[in-house]
Amino acid sequence: MRNKLPLENREYIAAIIKERIYGSVTVLAVNIGLLLKDDLTVKHAFIAIISTVVGLWLAGLFASVLSHRVVHDENMSRKQFIKELGIHRGLLLAGTSSIIMFSLAAIGLIEIHTAIIIDISLAIVAITITIMRSAKTSSNSFVTALISIGIQAVIASAIILLKLGAK
Repeated sequence: MRNKLPLENREYIAAIIKERIYGSVTVLAVNIGLLLKDDLTVKHAFIAIISTVVGLWLAGLFASVLSHRVVHDENMSRKQFIKELGIHRGLLLAGTSSIIMFSLAAIGLIEIHTAIIIDISLAIVAITITIMRSAKTSSNSFVTALISIGIQAVIASAIILLKLGAK
């Protein structure tokens, strides 16, 4: 089905997924950092996630607009800007599960640390599924798919550890 889509649509979907993966890995690292805090409040968790996600979204949008000006020596058209807004929504979507979990903690249904553990678990499952799906190609054998999954899992773990070290 994916190969039946025009190349432009596939590239657009790939760009949204790329932003979502980038945002998800970053939010996962932030959540792990939050889990390590002893005096964490729901308010601080909300601020950390919202500022991270909105900051990433704005930075990505700013970079797209600025790079377009540098390369094309003109402003982006309204149509191109709206397309970029669509692409960068992947960064905003990355914080959705955190906001839902923190909202449950805010109304007292679960503790904040439980909310973070659930969110971390959901993020790990989502990243694992994405990695496993990326290994499934028509040219990969079972063995090369397993090797690909292993390499990508190591890379994702290293990125998360680097982001944690930067905090």
